[in-house]
Amino acid sequence: MAKVYEINAIGPLMVVKSFLPLLKQAASVDPAAPLSCNRAAIINISTSLASISGNTSIGFHGITSGFYGYRASKAALNMITTNMSLDLKNDGILATAIHPGWVKTDMGGPNALIDTVTSVTRVMAVMGKLQGEEGTGKFYNGDNGELLGW
Repeated sequence: MAKVYEINAIGPLMVVKSFLPLLKQAASVDPAAPLSCNRAAIINISTSLASISGNTSIGFHGITSGFYGYRASKAALNMITTNMSLDLKNDGILATAIHPGWVKTDMGGPNALIDTVTSVTRVMAVMGKLQGEEGTGKFYNGDNGELLGW
């Protein structure tokens, strides 16, 4: 469980820490521009399985419990994302989390609903619409751009 947390929560935080000077430099090119992916952005890939409010008896594609390490680590990533959005918005850096959908990968398995090309296309479309205060510090469903509950 500690290794999963290190990969899914600590890893992205350390990547942002390493790239922060470049993100700030990019954001400063046009300081009057709104927060957006065209200016400077941190997009953390999360999962709907990390949604505490969505963890109900209905579940997600039949998953109602389990996957403790994965779910907790991605919930931690969501908290890190909201903290980053608060800390970095005055620097002109957008920070948000996106659920890419249930994707056919080694981890997602063959029963997943979408392939990687579809997932990336949809996530990029959501990213293109993120702008201003409304776009930062949120948790989006990459399938349709709707907000997910924390």
